Amino acid sequence: MALIFLPFYFPDGHAYPKWLSPILPAIMVLALFWGGSDILASTTVDYLGQIANPLFVTGAQAFSQYLGAAFVVLVLFLIVGIFASPLLRYQRANFVQRKQIKWFAWWSMIVFTPYLVFYVAMVLAYPQRSAAPVLLQFLLSIFVGLIGFFPPIIIAFAILRQRLYDIDVIIRKTADPGL
Repeated sequence: MALIFLPFYFPDGHAYPKWLSPILPAIMVLALFWGGSDILASTTVDYLGQIANPLFVTGAQAFSQYLGAAFVVLVLFLIVGIFASPLLRYQRANFVQRKQIKWFAWWSMIVFTPYLVFYVAMVLAYPQRSAAPVLLQFLLSIFVGLIGFFPPIIIAFAILRQRLYDIDVIIRKTADPGL
């Protein structure tokens, strides 16, 4: 979810457009409730073998399906927003923020967009993830690793290359510990 919300909050930490500020946390809460209800809805714990789920609740299955359907619809709208928000923000950004958004867009094109396409294709081809060939599951895990690996490198490179840091503030706070 953090990667889905990143384009809405990057680069200044405020949701853009502003009317999304209360909606994005509500979507996160919905995702948590859906995950919790999904845990309560399953009769067995599959990753431990076919052990009976001690947390199973009878009515949770229908509730989990409704929350899942609502979440899928919201995620489809979020996917559109993932691409629209940085474009709208770029139009109103200053020079420094435009540089940061360009680096973020580069990362998105190189890593995140192919992952999204690969994941959707894999889900459509193999609805049961365990039925997917091992090679495809391995490639998906490599994409997930790359998604987590590249943002710190790209952010550091953007800061250093475009001189997006203020060394005077760092020196002043280091020299005068009373600040």
